[in-house]
Amino acid sequence: MLLSASLLLAACGSSGSTGASPSGPTKVGMALAAPKNDGGFAQAHYQGLTQAEKDLKIKGSLVEQAVTPDQRVNALTSLAQDNELVIGVGGEFAQAGVQVAPQFPKVTFVIIQGETAANAPNLHVYGVREGVPAYIAGVVLAKLTKTHKAGFIGGEQIPPATQASDAFKAGLQSVDPMITVQSTIVGSFNDPQKGAAAASAQLANGADVFYGYLAAGFPGVLQAIKDSKKDAHAASNIFPRCDQAPFVVGDSILNAAADVVGIIKDFKNKAIPAHPVYHGVEAPDIQRFELCPGFTQYNDLVKTTTDGINNGSIKLPNGV
Repeated sequence: MLLSASLLLAACGSSGSTGASPSGPTKVGMALAAPKNDGGFAQAHYQGLTQAEKDLKIKGSLVEQAVTPDQRVNALTSLAQDNELVIGVGGEFAQAGVQVAPQFPKVTFVIIQGETAANAPNLHVYGVREGVPAYIAGVVLAKLTKTHKAGFIGGEQIPPATQASDAFKAGLQSVDPMITVQSTIVGSFNDPQKGAAAASAQLANGADVFYGYLAAGFPGVLQAIKDSKKDAHAASNIFPRCDQAPFVVGDSILNAAADVVGIIKDFKNKAIPAHPVYHGVEAPDIQRFELCPGFTQYNDLVKTTTDGINNGSIKLPNGV
C-alpha cells in the first residue's frame, strides 16, 4: 500500500542521512504541489507511483499539496530522510530541488520540469514539452473559430504554461495569422471558479475557441461556455475530457504514469542520465494530442501536424 505522508512544515533530521535500503524494496518518495486527485498533472504522476509499486515492487511515500515555496522545500527535505529516490512533480519544485539536493548527496532527486545545478550531481530533470501538443490543439481549433479570437487559460505562471501558451498561439496562427489570442493565468490549476471567470471574460471579448492548461479548474471553463450558450469549442491537457462536454474537441494526453515508471526503472538500473530528458510527441505512449469522437474529421490534420513536428518541417516557437 502507498504510504500517504502529511505535509511537514518543518525539516527534520540531518543532511547526511540517506534513504538507502540495501536489504529491502527501493524506497521512492514523491512530492506534489496539488492534491493527488486533482484531475491533472499531480494525479497523473501519482498514478505512476502507485503503478510502480505494483510493477517494480518499490515502497512509495507521498507528500501532497505543497503549495508555497517553503512547503515545497520542506516536502523534499522530509522525503529525503527515508528514501533513496525523491521525485518532485512539476516546475513548482525547480528551485526547491536546487536548494535541497546538495544537502543530501546520497539521495537521488528527480524534478519533473525542473532545473539542474552545478553543485548537485544527484539532481536530475525529466519532463515533457507540454507546448508541443498545445501547438497541435491550436492547429485544430483554428479550423473551428468563427470570430478569429481564441483564449488560453493557465493555472500558474510556470515555464510549461508559458510554453503551452506560446505554442497554442503559434498553432492557431500557422493556419490563420489573423487569429488573436487572449492569455490569462488565473493563479491556480485547481479552482473552477477562477477558470470560469477567465473563460467568461474571454467569451465576452469574442473568443470562441479555448485551450485550458488546468487541472480541476478546467470544468469551470466548460461551465462558462455552457452558461454563455455560445457556439464555442475547447481543448485541455493531461487527461481525456471528451465526456465532459460535446464541444470538447480533444486533449493533450499525458501518460505520466509510464514516465514515472520509466524514471524509477532508470534509477534501479543506475541509468538516470546526467542531462535533462524531455518528451515531445515523438513517443505517443507518453504524450500526444488526441481528438474526441465527434471531431475525427481532423485525424489527418493531427497526424500531418504531429509528423511535421517530429521530422522538423514544422518549426515551433523558441523554448517549446
